[in-house]
Amino acid sequence: MKFSALCKLAVLSASFSIGHAAKTAEYLSGKTNSLAEEDGMFWGRFLQSEGSMSVPRDEACDIELEQTCVLQGTDQPCVDIQGEERLQCSCDDCARELRFRYTATPCNGSPACIDFGALPPSSARISVTAGGTTYFNADVSANTDFVITNANSCLPDTLAVFVTDPSTNTASQAVTITTNCNANGITLLEAFGAVVFSGYSCSPSDVHNCFVNGEWDFCANNIGTIDLTMTKLEVNVNGAVIDLISGVGEEDLELQPGEEYCADTTTEFLLCVSGVYEVSAVVEADDTSGIGCESELNVSLPILVGPPVPVPVPVPVPVPLPAPVPVPQPTPIPDRTPAPTTECNLFVAAECTIQSGQFEGFLCESPGIGIEPSCSSNLELKNRFGASQLVEFVNDLQGNVTCFNDANFGFDIVVPVGIEGDAAEIIALTANTNFAGFLDLSDQVAGQIVEPGGSISANIVTTFDLTTRQRYTLLIQVVASAIPSGTVCTGTNFTEFLAGNPPPIDSTTTAPTRGPTVSPAPTPDPQTTACSVEGELVCQTLDETDRVFSFCDDIGNPVDSVCGEDLEATALGFRYNGGATYPESAWITLAGGRTGTIISQRINVGDRIYAEGDFRGEAFVIVSALNAGGTGPGDRIEQFEFDTNCRVGEEVLRLTDIYGSLELTDYRNALGRRSSVSNVRMQYFVRNLEGFPMIAEDAFVDSDFQILVSDYIPDPTEIEIGPRQRVIVHEETREIDFGAKFANNANLSFAMNVTGRGELSSIPCFDESDYTF
Repeated sequence: MKFSALCKLAVLSASFSIGHAAKTAEYLSGKTNSLAEEDGMFWGRFLQSEGSMSVPRDEACDIELEQTCVLQGTDQPCVDIQGEERLQCSCDDCARELRFRYTATPCNGSPACIDFGALPPSSARISVTAGGTTYFNADVSANTDFVITNANSCLPDTLAVFVTDPSTNTASQAVTITTNCNANGITLLEAFGAVVFSGYSCSPSDVHNCFVNGEWDFCANNIGTIDLTMTKLEVNVNGAVIDLISGVGEEDLELQPGEEYCADTTTEFLLCVSGVYEVSAVVEADDTSGIGCESELNVSLPILVGPPVPVPVPVPVPVPLPAPVPVPQPTPIPDRTPAPTTECNLFVAAECTIQSGQFEGFLCESPGIGIEPSCSSNLELKNRFGASQLVEFVNDLQGNVTCFNDANFGFDIVVPVGIEGDAAEIIALTANTNFAGFLDLSDQVAGQIVEPGGSISANIVTTFDLTTRQRYTLLIQVVASAIPSGTVCTGTNFTEFLAGNPPPIDSTTTAPTRGPTVSPAPTPDPQTTACSVEGELVCQTLDETDRVFSFCDDIGNPVDSVCGEDLEATALGFRYNGGATYPESAWITLAGGRTGTIISQRINVGDRIYAEGDFRGEAFVIVSALNAGGTGPGDRIEQFEFDTNCRVGEEVLRLTDIYGSLELTDYRNALGRRSSVSNVRMQYFVRNLEGFPMIAEDAFVDSDFQILVSDYIPDPTEIEIGPRQRVIVHEETREIDFGAKFANNANLSFAMNVTGRGELSSIPCFDESDYTF
């Protein structure tokens, strides 16, 4: 480059001198010596270049792009990448490490998975337990892996995974995973609710992971003779473009001859699905010539899943031997003794039994705390005195009066177990609560052997602030193993209760805590800040015992529910629809198998029947007219026979199917009861979003369950709500025919308008909420 600049200078100098020689002879004559010297230098350079001297021009730049890639944590080049050979978890001994990816997705219909919210959060707290031991408990973001280990020891075959929203400490999902990695276990990329099985290790040298990272280095080298400036350096991986110089200053992109610029990036490879990763990279640069330069490269990385295909080896064809003459054998008499059933169904029920006697019944109601005058002026619990707050006082009349009740509040969680077979061994019992977090109670029950009809129990001890009326929730899950088959079964239940009485409406106090209050932001000044209120609508379906079964958004079309998978039906339910040729009232009889007649009763149009029994593969339903007295069956109208085996490929029991005057509304098998008709419960909450108390003044509800709009905080009633607390203002339950709902494409709508004011500022606030399903 310096040489080119000198050449251009010499030519310009010569041109300048010749141009002026014709016009300024006197000047040239005075510079004869210097011109002669300049000419001598010019002709000398001409002779050295063998007469090829010409006017030089700008050169174009020249750039070269190079790449290297190794698999993260190894020295293995990416070009040697191989697909996973063992997709099914299978170890000679056991799995010592299991890897799952959190996907924040709802349950996929498995009975071992239960959702307790609309969707799992994008960032969740994952807890993994088994047999009283917690193997993992940490916050995980969506699309990231978490690893379960046991200090290089064997992991249990059955794991209970709980997903909790850490921002609200509310349960989002519970799922039970049976790995069976000591045989033919679960398959890589198999989904279990919000997590996907992504890897396992049998030993440090026997590792199988679906996701690995490739670490790329891309280097652009200036192999030319002039300076250049890079304008583009991009990588394309199967259509995803990565800009490697985004945000880099121009001075860092200027390369002199021999200099290079390097950038690195990481890409994730999926080894459990066959395919090809096409990777291309390009670099472009500008220079002083205006021509510029570029370089590109392409890499193809094929992924082949499964064991390598062996080279075929010729196998000699054996000479067939003559077939032996069969010896007649007596025809065996078939053994009609019923094989023992070793499945178990766990029905979870939570009974709240408070040892102090302050709570009674399933719906726990607190009598509250009496507040009486003390000293020369009235004192109330939670009165403020500057930065302090009264939470306890003692006098001769009342004794010790405190916000916190330290009585031993023991929740006796009774879990009745229904077993068809010998017995069941309890593996785990957990409770996810909104008052004590996640509790693993397995150490109280693990290893217990439960006989048919038996039960287990566990105890929780906690302390409540009874001056704040709150709803307390528990998500309880029990896991057991049937004996002797080893079949794993689970039971899950969501239960809740109210406790505590709030202080008087005119009390200007805030609920204290025994430790630091964690809040996402500093509490604003309650004297000058407006309140912030939210109406919260919760829609849930209830089972036949009025316990929460699911959220309304999780209910699918009953038409898609069919008894199958070789799981025999043990109960059937029908609705009598009647019709033009049928009477308003009829007599229905359900019988089958070893049980014989299970139910025989009068039924009216719109009525439903449901009965459980040992059908032994077939059930009979007879619809008859009423006898003369209306007390029994008369002439037979129709009769149906049902195959209750539910064999794969021969499914005949589908919800909402019509059989003459009857509609199939229910069936039960080992996976539980399925019904096209459920009770739907709507709950309406008012939530205080701020860190100081507020007063809820009105809660207008417009519901498809009621005719008129109603205010459930009617004047002059007002409700004080503590900081970031919620109160329930209304609850309503209706029976919904989901079969008709989906068939008619009908929606149910609910709305609530809430008004309130700050307790100290009196500044109003308002919220509108609605829900449709």
